Amino acid sequence: MFNNEYSYLGIDIAATARTIEELLNARSMSDKELSELMNVSVQAVNKWRHGKSFPDIENLYILSQILNVTIDELIIPVTVHDAA
Repeated sequence: MFNNEYSYLGIDIAATARTIEELLNARSMSDKELSELMNVSVQAVNKWRHGKSFPDIENLYILSQILNVTIDELIIPVTVHDAA
């Protein structure tokens, strides 16, 4: 499954978790609300939000649609250098 607790297939899951956390907080959306919209368990959303697991590609797509961001924005961390 995960190569280590921070990377999955070269994707920084900790950074993705932070992004999901920030996007949900910015929308004042709870894990329960998101889980209902996505038809997944609250536990699954909680694990994504805290970097304990990673959404599959279908759930990444749905998540990106709900949060109005691209999949790239969910999985590729933005650094100060990238934003400049």
